Amino acid sequence: MRNFRDLNRTSNVQHEMKQNRIIDRIYNKLNAGLNIQVRREVVAHIWSKHGCRKNAQKWSGNFDKRIPSYFFNEYQLVKAIIEATSLLSEEWIEQFPNQIYVFASFEEPIGRSVVNISRTMSVLCISSFVLVILNRNQGLVTAYPI
Repeated sequence: MRNFRDLNRTSNVQHEMKQNRIIDRIYNKLNAGLNIQVRREVVAHIWSKHGCRKNAQKWSGNFDKRIPSYFFNEYQLVKAIIEATSLLSEEWIEQFPNQIYVFASFEEPIGRSVVNISRTMSVLCISSFVLVILNRNQGLVTAYPI
């Protein structure tokens, strides 16, 4: 018979495996859809800070209550990054010495608000902007809804 710790450990392992599968899917979609360099570590960082409600809730309890304002779901994350960077080319990126900040606006809400977050639902964000930061040497640095 398993005790509570074993069940909790199993739950955490299952959650980590699920998160890794989601990160792999996002990484593969971004590599296929973008003409810039994408590293898996960057995708994992974006997803852990700005992906899914559970990650947003995890951040709300840590780091002096500094939480991201909005979070993505998997589909919105891929769509936002690909559409925001679709007009960029390698030649255009090489002309800038350091980082490029790409702001994109969408007609529909691109993220969900962390304000009034509950277990069952979250309010769609009012803003439909996304910020994508690119670096000439590193490629995609980060992305988040604002």
